[in-house]
Amino acid sequence: MLMRGGARALDTPTMRSRNGTRLAIGLVCVVALFVCVVLIFISALATALFTCGGDGGYAYSAPASPAGRWCEGIGASAGYELVQLALPLLVFLVAATYAVVKVRWGGVVIGVLASATVTGVMYVVPSSLSGECSAEQLRTAGPEECEDG
Repeated sequence: MLMRGGARALDTPTMRSRNGTRLAIGLVCVVALFVCVVLIFISALATALFTCGGDGGYAYSAPASPAGRWCEGIGASAGYELVQLALPLLVFLVAATYAVVKVRWGGVVIGVLASATVTGVMYVVPSSLSGECSAEQLRTAGPEECEDG
Protein backbone atom coordinates (compact mmCIF):
# COMPACT_ATOMS: atom_id res chain seq x y z
CA MET A 1 0.00 0.00 0.00
CA LEU A 2 1.52 3.31 -1.05
CA MET A 3 0.84 6.60 0.59
CA ARG A 4 1.06 10.03 -0.94
CA GLY A 5 4.59 10.78 -2.16
CA GLY A 6 5.49 7.12 -2.74
CA ALA A 7 6.03 6.24 0.95
CA ARG A 8 4.92 2.80 2.10
CA ALA A 9 2.32 2.37 4.80
CA LEU A 10 3.70 0.88 8.01
CA ASP A 11 0.80 -1.47 8.67
CA THR A 12 0.99 -4.02 5.87
CA PRO A 13 0.18 -7.73 6.10
CA THR A 14 3.88 -8.49 5.71
CA MET A 15 4.79 -6.23 8.63
CA ARG A 16 2.09 -7.81 10.83
CA SER A 17 3.38 -11.29 9.97
CA ARG A 18 6.95 -10.22 10.68
CA ASN A 19 5.96 -8.72 14.04
CA GLY A 20 4.13 -11.93 14.97
CA THR A 21 7.22 -13.95 14.11
CA ARG A 22 9.37 -11.54 16.10
CA LEU A 23 7.07 -12.00 19.11
CA ALA A 24 7.26 -15.79 18.79
CA ILE A 25 11.06 -15.65 18.56
CA GLY A 26 11.15 -13.38 21.61
CA LEU A 27 9.01 -15.78 23.64
CA VAL A 28 11.16 -18.76 22.62
CA CYS A 29 14.25 -16.75 23.59
CA VAL A 30 12.84 -16.16 27.07
CA VAL A 31 12.22 -19.90 27.55
CA ALA A 32 15.66 -20.73 26.11
CA LEU A 33 17.25 -18.16 28.43
CA PHE A 34 15.66 -19.89 31.42
CA VAL A 35 16.99 -23.27 30.24
CA CYS A 36 20.47 -21.78 29.71
CA VAL A 37 20.47 -20.22 33.19
CA VAL A 38 19.56 -23.56 34.79
CA LEU A 39 22.29 -25.41 32.86
CA ILE A 40 24.87 -22.74 33.66
CA PHE A 41 23.99 -22.86 37.35
CA ILE A 42 24.27 -26.67 37.42
CA SER A 43 27.64 -26.49 35.66
CA ALA A 44 28.97 -23.84 38.06
CA LEU A 45 27.75 -25.83 41.05
CA ALA A 46 29.36 -29.01 39.71
CA THR A 47 32.64 -27.17 39.12
CA ALA A 48 32.64 -25.78 42.64
CA LEU A 49 31.74 -29.09 44.29
CA PHE A 50 33.65 -31.62 42.23
CA THR A 51 36.75 -29.70 41.22
CA CYS A 52 37.64 -27.94 44.47
CA GLY A 53 35.07 -29.27 46.92
CA GLY A 54 37.04 -31.95 48.76
CA ASP A 55 38.87 -31.80 52.08
CA GLY A 56 40.82 -28.56 52.24
CA GLY A 57 39.54 -27.45 48.84
CA TYR A 58 41.67 -29.87 46.87
CA ALA A 59 38.94 -32.14 45.54
CA TYR A 60 40.66 -35.08 47.19
CA SER A 61 43.71 -34.42 45.05
CA ALA A 62 47.30 -33.78 45.94
CA PRO A 63 48.10 -30.11 46.65
CA ALA A 64 50.99 -30.14 44.15
CA SER A 65 48.93 -31.80 41.39
CA PRO A 66 47.46 -29.77 38.53
CA ALA A 67 43.98 -29.90 40.12
CA GLY A 68 45.38 -28.89 43.52
CA ARG A 69 47.31 -25.97 42.01
CA TRP A 70 44.25 -24.86 40.07
CA CYS A 71 42.13 -24.91 43.24
CA GLU A 72 44.74 -22.77 45.04
CA GLY A 73 45.03 -20.30 42.17
CA ILE A 74 42.30 -19.70 39.62
CA GLY A 75 39.74 -21.92 41.35
CA ALA A 76 40.12 -20.02 44.61
CA SER A 77 39.36 -16.66 43.02
CA ALA A 78 35.87 -15.40 42.31
CA GLY A 79 36.90 -14.43 38.78
CA TYR A 80 36.49 -17.89 37.27
CA GLU A 81 33.04 -18.36 38.76
CA LEU A 82 31.98 -14.96 37.45
CA VAL A 83 33.24 -15.77 33.96
CA GLN A 84 31.65 -19.22 34.14
CA LEU A 85 28.28 -17.63 34.89
CA ALA A 86 28.48 -14.53 32.72
CA LEU A 87 30.16 -15.68 29.49
CA PRO A 88 27.55 -18.28 28.41
CA LEU A 89 24.76 -15.82 29.22
CA LEU A 90 26.45 -13.08 27.24
CA VAL A 91 26.90 -15.42 24.26
CA PHE A 92 23.23 -16.41 24.38
CA LEU A 93 21.98 -12.83 24.79
CA VAL A 94 23.98 -11.61 21.81
CA ALA A 95 22.61 -14.38 19.59
CA ALA A 96 19.06 -13.92 20.93
CA THR A 97 19.19 -10.19 20.30
CA TYR A 98 20.30 -10.87 16.74
CA ALA A 99 17.45 -13.37 16.34
CA VAL A 100 14.80 -10.94 17.54
CA VAL A 101 16.10 -7.90 15.64
CA LYS A 102 16.68 -9.73 12.34
CA VAL A 103 13.67 -12.08 12.82
CA ARG A 104 15.82 -15.19 12.34
CA TRP A 105 15.06 -18.46 14.11
CA GLY A 106 18.62 -19.56 13.46
CA GLY A 107 19.88 -16.99 15.96
CA VAL A 108 18.00 -18.74 18.77
CA VAL A 109 19.43 -22.12 17.79
CA ILE A 110 22.95 -20.72 17.47
CA GLY A 111 22.58 -18.94 20.81
CA VAL A 112 21.51 -22.08 22.67
CA LEU A 113 24.19 -24.24 21.05
CA ALA A 114 26.95 -21.68 21.58
CA SER A 115 25.91 -21.10 25.19
CA ALA A 116 25.82 -24.85 25.87
CA THR A 117 29.25 -25.25 24.28
CA VAL A 118 30.78 -22.46 26.35
CA THR A 119 29.14 -23.88 29.49
CA GLY A 120 30.56 -27.32 28.75
CA VAL A 121 34.05 -26.02 28.08
CA MET A 122 34.01 -23.94 31.27
CA TYR A 123 33.21 -27.14 33.23
CA VAL A 124 35.49 -29.56 31.37
CA VAL A 125 38.65 -27.46 31.64
CA PRO A 126 39.04 -27.62 35.44
CA SER A 127 37.47 -31.06 35.82
CA SER A 128 39.93 -32.60 33.38
CA LEU A 129 42.96 -31.69 35.50
CA SER A 130 44.76 -34.60 37.12
CA GLY A 131 44.53 -34.96 40.88
CA GLU A 132 47.77 -36.91 41.09
CA CYS A 133 51.34 -35.69 40.87
CA SER A 134 53.54 -36.61 37.94
CA ALA A 135 57.00 -38.05 38.56
CA GLU A 136 58.52 -34.62 37.97
CA GLN A 137 56.15 -32.97 40.45
CA LEU A 138 56.92 -35.70 43.00
CA ARG A 139 60.64 -34.95 42.72
CA THR A 140 60.26 -31.17 42.97
CA ALA A 141 57.39 -30.83 45.44
CA GLY A 142 58.11 -33.77 47.70
CA PRO A 143 55.94 -36.64 48.92
CA GLU A 144 54.00 -34.59 51.50
CA GLU A 145 52.69 -32.24 48.78
CA CYS A 146 51.86 -35.15 46.48
CA GLU A 147 49.72 -37.18 48.85
CA ASP A 148 46.01 -37.25 48.13
CA GLY A 149 43.96 -35.15 50.52
